[in-house]
Amino acid sequence: MTNLPKPNHQRERDPSVVHACLVPLDSTKPLQGLRTSAGVTFESAAAVFLARYSSHQTRRTYGATLAQLSTFLCALHRTPQVMLAAVSEDDLLAWRMDLGAAATNTTKTRGQANLARHLAACRSLFAYAHKRRLIVENPAAHLDPPRVRRASKTAPVSPSDLGKIVALLRSQCSDHTTRQGRAAQLAYAVLVTLMTTGLRVGELCSLKRKDLNTNLSSPREPASITLVRKGGRVQNVFLHELSRQVIEEYVHKNHTGLSEKLDVPLFFRSQRTTGSIKPLTPKAVWLMLFRASQRANLNSRPSPHALRAALATELHRQGVLLHQIQDLLGHSSVTTTSLYITRLKQAEESPSLKVQTPHNLASQTHGRGPGD
Repeated sequence: MTNLPKPNHQRERDPSVVHACLVPLDSTKPLQGLRTSAGVTFESAAAVFLARYSSHQTRRTYGATLAQLSTFLCALHRTPQVMLAAVSEDDLLAWRMDLGAAATNTTKTRGQANLARHLAACRSLFAYAHKRRLIVENPAAHLDPPRVRRASKTAPVSPSDLGKIVALLRSQCSDHTTRQGRAAQLAYAVLVTLMTTGLRVGELCSLKRKDLNTNLSSPREPASITLVRKGGRVQNVFLHELSRQVIEEYVHKNHTGLSEKLDVPLFFRSQRTTGSIKPLTPKAVWLMLFRASQRANLNSRPSPHALRAALATELHRQGVLLHQIQDLLGHSSVTTTSLYITRLKQAEESPSLKVQTPHNLASQTHGRGPGD
């Protein structure tokens, strides 16, 4: 085997390679001009592969991994550009060892999870290339990822804390004429929607006005929103009555003059003087919840994803079936949904919560004599 290049943490990535992997080619004609007389380059195949994903976060995460792999392969083959067919199983095993060495600087669970994520991107790329006949054999077919014990790291917010946040924002959004009142009304509408629908933050920020399905002439008819889940799956999610009222009030007060522009974002931070809309971002949603939890004097600082976990645990407590919770949250596998429930069961069934305290033992033995 060729001498290995420098370890991953001692090697800088080529900015041009990162750009090639992060900026996909024209997805309408993904394979046009891809094959040359010399074959298919790794960067070109990676760009076409990434163009298949609609999620910017997925493209960014996979793109960073593939750019890292491309830099490693160029150093290993001592060439500025590596052909896809030239990548062997030994090359990928060497890259895996390099990632494993870098993972020793972190905790065991986190290092193994990062390694599994990197290998998943690599395996997906070569599986796609083999399926599209860009390569004859798949060198990553036997690149097995490490076993990672999956567990939810998101602690759900307690119902009492949720009530404090909702009460605080509702009291502050009464005055719509001030900037603070409009900001509070936006935060109130956004957080109530997250609490009652379990949407991901990216899904909520990508909602358009046209995605809201309400019939104002028939208040009893259930309202819903149409959204695009991970993988491009379109789903219709019904709204709780509280969500319907809050969203309709927000639209009525903030979409004035925009009723005919159904392609505008459903939630937006402000309307500039030019008339353009400043869309809501995941970071802005995180700041909304962070500031609201501060003003409500909560001991914890929950994340927007914690609201999603809180909804799942509350529905489970109410006896909702697991597959129904899975459908609401948009999980492709029920295993992912069960991670929230497992954390809840571990807390409820913990022996430390059932131990008899000295106070309880004293109350049970009160009034008994020595011979009892």
